[in-house]
Parts: sequence; structure tokens; C-alpha cells
Amino acid sequence: FRFPDDPSSPSTFFQFLFYDQINSGGTMLVVFMTGIVLTALPMVRRKMFEVFYYLHITCCVSMAVCAFFHTGYMVPLLVMLCWGGDLIFRKIFMAWLWYPQVARLRV
Repeated sequence: FRFPDDPSSPSTFFQFLFYDQINSGGTMLVVFMTGIVLTALPMVRRKMFEVFYYLHITCCVSMAVCAFFHTGYMVPLLVMLCWGGDLIFRKIFMAWLWYPQVARLRV
């Protein structure tokens, strides 16, 4: 894995994974994506839903942070816009406009 023009480049695959900020961010992105995929398997999700749920939230936020170190500010900004837009859409349009009724109990 040695780059021909850089004698200080990493000599093994594992050194390459954490060689600099860009590689470390990309490596951790893959680790967090793997965690999301493995906990999203139906057998894991059914038996340990809380683990699935909280790990998904933690991994998604961690992926946004790692994306900043891997690519700069543009990808995390797009993530925040998409995630925020989704939350606003769900809260305003779905909860207030499409389904505005409140459940009532009859005694």
C-alpha cells in the first residue's frame, strides 16, 4: 500500500485505514454502516428492538460526524438538511395537517 511518491505512506492495509483524517473518517463510516446493517436484520430487530433503535440513532449521528472528517462540511450539511426536512415534514404536514384529530375516550 505504499504510494510511490510518498515514502512516509502507510505500508500495511491497517495503517492505511487510519493513515490520516480522511481515511479514518471513511473507515469509521464503514464501521457504523456495518453496525446499522447488522442490527437491522429481522432476527436482531425482533429480539432486541431497543438495541436496534438506539444503535441506529447513535450510528446515524456518528456517521454525520465521520462524514465531516471524511469529506468536509458539505455532506454533513446535506444530511442535516435531509434529516431536518424529514422531521419538519412529519411534524407539520403529517401530524398537524393530514391527521389533526385527537383521540377521545368515551367513559
